[in-house]
Amino acid sequence: MLAIVMNFADDVLLASPYYKKHDKRFQIDLLYKRTDRVITVCEIKHQNSKIGTHIIPEMQRKSALLKVPRGYALEKALISLYGPDNSLKDTGYFHHFVTLDDII
Repeated sequence: MLAIVMNFADDVLLASPYYKKHDKRFQIDLLYKRTDRVITVCEIKHQNSKIGTHIIPEMQRKSALLKVPRGYALEKALISLYGPDNSLKDTGYFHHFVTLDDII
């Protein structure tokens, strides 16, 4: 369903959470590996307000720890109840935003 909303459902090879056993601080809520040689890292936030730019350092840390296969691009997606605030949208940091309204 989420891949449909983000317009890459036909390209999905793998979709799963991703974590490292020995680093409890490293968890990717949902990761897609796609046939078009893109890894999409999804951060899922359960917050009763719009998400601000405070999320960027956390995503930068996770992205730096993730070993992206050679030849693959990395995209970032934010999945949340109410989406991003204007300051986060304006950064252009995330490639995809999915809200509750997009899903139901």
